[in-house]
This record gives sequence, structure tokens and C-alpha cells, in this order.
Amino acid sequence: MYDHPDQEQLHAGTVECKPSDEVILRRTEDVMALLAARPKADLAHVGMIGICQSGRYPFVWGAAHPIGAACVFYGACHAAEWNVTPIHPCGIDGLLAQMQRTNVLGIFGEDDHVISIGDVQRFRNELEKRRHSYQVTMYPGVPHGWLNDTMPGRYRRDAAEAAWAELLGFLRAKLRPDLDRSVVERNYQSRTAVDCDFTKKVRYE
Repeated sequence: MYDHPDQEQLHAGTVECKPSDEVILRRTEDVMALLAARPKADLAHVGMIGICQSGRYPFVWGAAHPIGAACVFYGACHAAEWNVTPIHPCGIDGLLAQMQRTNVLGIFGEDDHVISIGDVQRFRNELEKRRHSYQVTMYPGVPHGWLNDTMPGRYRRDAAEAAWAELLGFLRAKLRPDLDRSVVERNYQSRTAVDCDFTKKVRYE
């Protein structure tokens, strides 16, 4: 969060800042109000991106307001995201249930030590259940945080560039004014090792 007192440690991942869903919703509403004041802004065709912890945020917004596209990179569906807590009054499944039918992009990594393949499949199944259009891709051999070029142990340039291109293509396709929203599109791509073992995944710095 921008107002955390130790931004350096926050960016390094050595401290945590976990705002409530209510805080995220109110702050995003402030941002959207500013965006709506822009002459060419069209809030009916807005996409929101969340990464890691902030992966939940597009779904928090989408549960309360229409959203054109909700995009997440290695977040939103690890085990704790399904739990009800004081700061999360419903799990990710509850958020998906409350969202108006929309377009969801999920980008995940085979070697993620936080999100298992089973977590991703559970997320995909909830998208199916709620009839959201989705594109979920599991990138092979990449760990948690592989977009982050400030952490050499995690960063995977080829996969990061491919995933970013996938994101841009998804947004161009799903935020078109002439998109036929009466159709549900589903695309799940996963290439993983047969003997992939989540318990052996490790955190990279």
C-alpha cells in the first residue's frame, strides 16, 4: 500500500501490509471517481490487474461494481484466500459468486510455492460454476513472483514477456465495445510435469 511506513521493506517482501476488503473497495472507488472525470474514460470498459496479494483486489471491486475484465498474476486463489476472516468477510469463491458475469484472466506458475496447481484448478472450477468467461494459463517451470525483475532469483524474462503479451491481448479482446457478452468463453492452458510436487516448491529471493 502506498501509505505503508516502510516502502523499501514492503517492496522487498520482508514485511506485510494486509488491508481489509472494505479498505480496498473504498480506495478503489476513490480512484475510479478520478478516472471517471477524465474526458475519454469509459468505466463500462475497465480492466483491473492484481499481482500476488493484490490479485484479490479486482474481485473485491467486481463483487461491488461491474468490471470489464479482472486479471490476476499468481494471486487470489492460494489456500487462505478461500477463508472468511475479519478482513475478508467472504472467500474468493464468494467474491466470484457476487460478481456480475465478466472476463477473468488468471496467470500462474507451475513452481509457485504459494499457489498449488490444485488451487488454480479450484479457482477455474469456480469460474465455470459462476459462468464467467476466463482464460487461465499455467506457465511451466516458473516460481512465485516471476514477473519481478528486481528479484533476480525469481524473475524469468521469457515467461514474463510472454505473460505480459498475453495480458495485453486479453484486454484488447475483452474490452472491445462490440464484444458479444451473451457468449461464455473458456480457455484453460496448463503444461506441468507429471510428478510435480507442491510440497517441494521453494521460495526464491
